[in-house]
Amino acid sequence: MNIGFVGLGNLGLPMAYAFKLKGHKVFGYDLNPGRMNPEWFEEKEVAGDGVSDLKPFLVKDPINYVASLEECMRNSDILFVTVQTPNKTGHDGTIPFPKRRENYNLEPLKSCIKDIAGHPAGPIICLVSTVLPGTMRKDFLPLLEGTGHQDNFVHNPMFCAMGTVIPDLHNPEFVLLGSDNEAASKKVANFYNTVNDAEKVITTIENAEMIKTTYNGFITMKINYANTVMEMAHKIHGCDSDVVMDCLFKANKRLISTKYLRGGMGDGGGCHPKENASLSWLAQDIGLSFDWFEMNMTCREKQTEWLADLICENKLDASKFPVAIFGTAFKEETNLEDGSPAILLINILKKRGIQPIIYDPFVERVRKDPVLDSPTIVFISTKHEEFKNYDYPAGSLIIDPWRYIPDIDDVDVIRIGENK
Repeated sequence: MNIGFVGLGNLGLPMAYAFKLKGHKVFGYDLNPGRMNPEWFEEKEVAGDGVSDLKPFLVKDPINYVASLEECMRNSDILFVTVQTPNKTGHDGTIPFPKRRENYNLEPLKSCIKDIAGHPAGPIICLVSTVLPGTMRKDFLPLLEGTGHQDNFVHNPMFCAMGTVIPDLHNPEFVLLGSDNEAASKKVANFYNTVNDAEKVITTIENAEMIKTTYNGFITMKINYANTVMEMAHKIHGCDSDVVMDCLFKANKRLISTKYLRGGMGDGGGCHPKENASLSWLAQDIGLSFDWFEMNMTCREKQTEWLADLICENKLDASKFPVAIFGTAFKEETNLEDGSPAILLINILKKRGIQPIIYDPFVERVRKDPVLDSPTIVFISTKHEEFKNYDYPAGSLIIDPWRYIPDIDDVDVIRIGENK
């Protein structure tokens, strides 16, 4: 297949060569003429297939450099856009962050998209550049409107590490494709089937944007947590952070797994909230540089307050729309209320002057099925199976943070985290 690249930097050039190694004809273009010569490439890049340094291979067997964007597009079935979206000055992590946060600098990429829009439609435009969720729809797709390119637009963010782009592309965890056009996504997926055997995930543009950016945020979270453990161990005699983490690595059912990675209510039980509160005390007692555990508890409370906000936003008339909290147990199909985030929610609502109806079929003190004989705002705080088939009054509003309540006739269901 004929593959084009716009942007031949430290990601674009090794990507281009990764596809060339799989037998594709690759064309490359960059606004910087200096990058139209493989001699510029100074990064140490593991090329895989026995190649330990990419530069000699780029020089000996280069991709096809072309003189213009138009020529690159004309020769391509799929055009990969790898133009950078750099951070603005002071936001790249090399100096302390300013208090005011900034979006990426989108101008270089916006200029490139405008140039693409000025040429005839033809190749699938596969935008690799990292952007925040909502950016494509707001800033880039309008530039392509009416050109024909918008029908062939796919967001294809990369999950490669600098220095190992080629082996990462040949053996990725998954390939991510976001588009409004399923046919375009499938064509790109079929191309990637010639490059690797990984699962091809086809989704919306917004999901693709969010998956890429939250993936990186997750990595930072892991690093910061490990560094917190390291600092604690350094300040407490007898501790070794590597021994601690080596043991946590063995917890591959709950910790190193997909467990607890679905949005819903905060954590509960007899251990989690109190452990974080106690660890926060310890962090302050030994002078940790950052109290991670205070952050955990603050996050849990702020998110529960936000859920209360959602209830209050929909509580238009207290006399017509009473509020019911379904579930006080901290996890489904049990009667255990220790540390329950549902009870935290109830207490927050009471402080706001809302006295909710409370029901949990497993908990003795609130087991009695309430009489709901008028439209009610029902918040599902515990994922009990019974609530899926409950006889909710017509005109009620169900707020479901677990996204498991099915559609119900004459009842509105808000599934939190599902914004279609």
